[in-house]
Amino acid sequence: MRVPVRWAGSLLSVRRATATISLLLLLSILPNAIATSAQPKIGSKAPDFQLTTPYGYDVTLADLTSGGKPLVMVFFAYYCPHCRAELNQLSTEWKYCPNSDKANVLLVGVSGDPDADREVFESLGVEGWEFAEGTEEIVTDYRVMYVPTVIVVSPDGVVRFTRIGPTQPNEVCDLVGKYYNPNVEESGYPSWVIPAAVLAIVALVAVAVKFRGRRRKRTKKK
Repeated sequence: MRVPVRWAGSLLSVRRATATISLLLLLSILPNAIATSAQPKIGSKAPDFQLTTPYGYDVTLADLTSGGKPLVMVFFAYYCPHCRAELNQLSTEWKYCPNSDKANVLLVGVSGDPDADREVFESLGVEGWEFAEGTEEIVTDYRVMYVPTVIVVSPDGVVRFTRIGPTQPNEVCDLVGKYYNPNVEESGYPSWVIPAAVLAIVALVAVAVKFRGRRRKRTKKK
């Protein structure tokens, strides 16, 4: 099951809220087709974001995909019973996932009520997970129309998985194991590529200097 996102006044203006209501009416006619097209495309670059947590620090896409760890994003709202059920299941079974330490998990509240969403997050009691209230920008960039929505981003910043509605914890666990890659840095290249490139440049410069020195010696002899 899935629940349409209720936009609060703090996220959208009255004019945009009216447009959203019209859009939701359209979604009620063609929910499956539109919901599918609304998700970020698998294989596309994940939009950058910077969110402020209620704990006094910011989280960014770059930070949460560093160290070769994929990012699991769960968009939810406190008023969504299906979100609570899915989050409870995921948080309960996550400790049994052998890949749980190979990913970062970010819960993004989109109800417009940060305190209520935060209460849901803290009730889960999972250490290491992050929470931040979403902004209009991230909701738009990631095309979140329904909750819960689960998105997995690999360490190279590419969207690898999207799902609206129920997502099994073992499926998320398998995805994390598949895309965990400690050899990928923020640049998206394996960690050995940049040092190798630097060494190659140094070697080329050394050869060029040596060749130039030989040419000078030959010129002096003439």
